[in-house]
Amino acid sequence: MNDIATSTRPEAACTARPAEAIPEHIVEVISDSGEGAQRCGQSLAAIAARMGNGIWTTEIIPAEIQPPARSVAGASGIRIRIGSQRVTNGGDQTDLVVAFNEQVLIGRVQAGELKPGATILLESMWREHRDPAVG
Repeated sequence: MNDIATSTRPEAACTARPAEAIPEHIVEVISDSGEGAQRCGQSLAAIAARMGNGIWTTEIIPAEIQPPARSVAGASGIRIRIGSQRVTNGGDQTDLVVAFNEQVLIGRVQAGELKPGATILLESMWREHRDPAVG
């Protein structure tokens, strides 16, 4: 009996879609600086490359050297273009984003980096967690 998978996610989020083959996909893994998003994305890209996929990675580096934690300007991470054929550039807008807090996600949305209808995976605590600075 696998109650863990169903009890940690709301029912609305558990919609299954049939698997489909796609020629390429752009994935971003983003978090605050220093939380390991770039390393996580590099590992994903290395695994995908070993499986024979075309890969192009582009680091997402914040403008500030030490941006404040949980700030819109503090997004750090990596964009990975994965293709079934040779990949020659980083691509355009992101199809799938894995964000570890809502502020870095907001920054990527405001910059127009996400494709309309992009899939967003966001740390579940941000569904109801209030920012202590807001009150």
